Amino acid sequence: MTHARHILIGDVHGCLTELQALIDRIAPQPEDIFIFLGDLIDKGPESPGVVRWVRHFAEVHQVVLIEGNHEEKHRRWRHHMRQGSPIANTMTGIERMAALTQALNADDIAFLETGQLYYCMPQYQALAVHAGVPPAIESLPADPREIAAYPRKRRDVYMQMLRIRFVSPEGKLRHLGDETEDDRYWATFYDGRLGTVYFGHQVFMTHAPVAFAHAVGLDLGAVHGGFLAAAILSDDGVTYILEPARQVYA
Repeated sequence: MTHARHILIGDVHGCLTELQALIDRIAPQPEDIFIFLGDLIDKGPESPGVVRWVRHFAEVHQVVLIEGNHEEKHRRWRHHMRQGSPIANTMTGIERMAALTQALNADDIAFLETGQLYYCMPQYQALAVHAGVPPAIESLPADPREIAAYPRKRRDVYMQMLRIRFVSPEGKLRHLGDETEDDRYWATFYDGRLGTVYFGHQVFMTHAPVAFAHAVGLDLGAVHGGFLAAAILSDDGVTYILEPARQVYA
């Protein structure tokens, strides 16, 4: 049995020109499944354009949108605004979130809100997430929407998949910039129990995707002047395509 190609794309962050060029080089086929690893938006020059372009692309091709921490923050802000909650006014980046929301139409926002926490690819023994896999997670429901019904404390563990980077020896997640020499990056000790994990979130300013024993980092810092990266999973194995940034945007 021949499996469809699964094409995983790292953090776009508003880099529309690079995304369009990358897709052209991939040469989409009708049966392809495109998985965007989150953070389509923020930092870069054309966040509304990226959302709209990917939405239209999804009308023709099979697209899975993984929610990144930037989309999740925008989603929470929009929720608080709809509810008239004062929390909306205490969040950082209000002006940026308001400007982006104003630039998007209802269909664009509805598309963003289809983002899911992860995507399983059992045919390739692989998993797509935005940031990574916390040590406490030993299994995943096939449908990530089931997690919304979990008790809050358990749900919060899964939501760490949006933000995990460094982990303390006691298993506590460290915020960016708070890590110590005793902390380890999650992918350095992830044991492969959920398959090979393809992830974004952590910027690696390298000229190739960063391979760990059971994980591959695909955020090569396009918005910072690096590369926009795609991993193509097929029956022939894994290949990578990198599109160089046109400039340093952030």
